[in-house]
Amino acid sequence: MGFVLTSELVGPSKRGIVGTIPALVFAVGIGVLSLTAYWTQNWRTMSAILGGMGILITPLIYWFVCLFGAHLREPRSYT
Repeated sequence: MGFVLTSELVGPSKRGIVGTIPALVFAVGIGVLSLTAYWTQNWRTMSAILGGMGILITPLIYWFVCLFGAHLREPRSYT
Protein backbone atom coordinates (compact mmCIF):
# COMPACT_ATOMS: atom_id res chain seq x y z
CA MET A 1 0.00 0.00 0.00
CA GLY A 2 2.86 2.39 0.72
CA PHE A 3 4.23 1.80 -2.78
CA VAL A 4 0.96 2.89 -4.37
CA LEU A 5 0.61 5.98 -2.18
CA THR A 6 4.15 7.16 -2.81
CA SER A 7 3.88 6.43 -6.53
CA GLU A 8 0.87 8.70 -6.78
CA LEU A 9 2.75 11.61 -5.20
CA VAL A 10 5.56 11.68 -7.76
CA GLY A 11 5.55 12.10 -11.48
CA PRO A 12 5.85 9.24 -13.98
CA SER A 13 9.55 9.85 -14.55
CA LYS A 14 10.41 9.28 -10.87
CA ARG A 15 8.23 6.24 -10.13
CA GLY A 16 11.02 3.75 -10.75
CA ILE A 17 13.29 5.41 -8.20
CA VAL A 18 10.49 5.75 -5.65
CA GLY A 19 9.61 2.09 -6.10
CA THR A 20 13.22 1.01 -5.55
CA ILE A 21 13.89 3.00 -2.36
CA PRO A 22 11.78 0.82 0.02
CA ALA A 23 13.54 -2.33 -1.20
CA LEU A 24 16.92 -0.65 -0.73
CA VAL A 25 16.05 0.47 2.80
CA PHE A 26 14.86 -3.06 3.65
CA ALA A 27 18.08 -4.61 2.32
CA VAL A 28 20.25 -2.19 4.31
CA GLY A 29 18.20 -2.92 7.44
CA ILE A 30 18.65 -6.67 7.02
CA GLY A 31 22.39 -6.12 6.53
CA VAL A 32 22.64 -4.04 9.71
CA LEU A 33 20.65 -6.64 11.62
CA SER A 34 22.90 -9.45 10.34
CA LEU A 35 26.12 -7.63 11.20
CA THR A 36 24.82 -6.73 14.66
CA ALA A 37 23.84 -10.36 15.28
CA TYR A 38 27.29 -11.52 14.14
CA TRP A 39 29.16 -9.10 16.37
CA THR A 40 27.03 -9.66 19.46
CA GLN A 41 26.26 -13.23 20.39
CA ASN A 42 23.80 -12.28 23.13
CA TRP A 43 20.29 -11.37 22.00
CA ARG A 44 19.81 -8.93 24.87
CA THR A 45 22.88 -6.93 23.84
CA MET A 46 21.76 -6.97 20.22
CA SER A 47 18.31 -5.78 21.22
CA ALA A 48 19.78 -2.91 23.26
CA ILE A 49 22.07 -1.85 20.39
CA LEU A 50 19.29 -1.87 17.82
CA GLY A 51 16.93 -0.04 20.18
CA GLY A 52 19.56 2.60 20.83
CA MET A 53 20.09 3.03 17.09
CA GLY A 54 16.36 3.55 16.67
CA ILE A 55 16.29 6.18 19.40
CA LEU A 56 19.23 8.01 17.81
CA ILE A 57 17.84 7.88 14.27
CA THR A 58 14.29 9.04 15.11
CA PRO A 59 15.18 12.77 15.49
CA LEU A 60 17.11 12.61 12.21
CA ILE A 61 14.07 11.21 10.41
CA TYR A 62 11.85 13.88 11.98
CA TRP A 63 14.25 16.60 10.82
CA PHE A 64 14.40 15.12 7.32
CA VAL A 65 10.61 14.96 6.98
CA CYS A 66 10.14 18.51 8.28
CA LEU A 67 12.89 19.90 6.05
CA PHE A 68 12.02 18.18 2.78
CA GLY A 69 8.27 17.94 3.37
CA ALA A 70 7.90 21.72 3.59
CA HIS A 71 7.25 22.02 -0.14
CA LEU A 72 4.12 19.87 0.29
CA ARG A 73 2.57 22.48 2.59
CA GLU A 74 3.09 25.35 0.15
CA PRO A 75 0.17 26.17 -2.13
CA ARG A 76 0.79 25.37 -5.77
CA SER A 77 -0.35 27.27 -8.79
CA TYR A 78 -1.55 25.04 -11.63
CA THR A 79 -1.97 27.82 -14.19
